[in-house]
Amino acid sequence: MNEPSGQPRFSLHGTLCERLAGASIMLSLSHSDSHVVAMVLIQEEAG
Repeated sequence: MNEPSGQPRFSLHGTLCERLAGASIMLSLSHSDSHVVAMVLIQEEAG
């Protein structure tokens, strides 16, 4: 899924959604003719 700006978007569900509540989650996607790469960065607040 994409935002109107083209930024990728995804949804978390269940236990994972509860575990990462309040965390910043960033998704980066890239591709070429023969490869696709996805990187997810999860940043939780210290505490």
